[in-house]
Amino acid sequence: VVRHGAYILLFLLALVLLSNYLSDLFNRITQKIASLGNQSSRLPKSSDGFLSGILIGGVISLIWTPCAGPILAAVIVQIAIQKETLVSFFTLLAFALGAGVPMLLIALYSLKLRDHLNFFKNHTLLFRKILGLIMILNVAYMAYEESGYSTSSTT
Repeated sequence: VVRHGAYILLFLLALVLLSNYLSDLFNRITQKIASLGNQSSRLPKSSDGFLSGILIGGVISLIWTPCAGPILAAVIVQIAIQKETLVSFFTLLAFALGAGVPMLLIALYSLKLRDHLNFFKNHTLLFRKILGLIMILNVAYMAYEESGYSTSSTT
């Protein structure tokens, strides 16, 4: 259920990226939600945006689930069949670092990087539409592979 919900969410977000109207509407809605999160927060002023961050993190986790789930399952199976616990530990550590470090770098440096990449700033609309198309193709591929119509065979 979570995987299918994530497919639907990814598809809807891809449509938002492809449509200027939906993108503007999405911006207005998410800004209202973000301001509600800040207003309802009973946390000290130094942590403004905390609830909004939790909300965005929850949405990102739903989107990440269909991508990371099969990979994490494969890592866990490999760990379970290995007898050496040290190798298992490093396999899981490599997965965690491989997933976490890029997200940390994006969180820390994305705004600074954006300011230095004028080409991307000048062609934002084009890149947004390309990424929307890529997302739709990925959702279609994942749903196709899951449906059993794929010609690949596993032995």
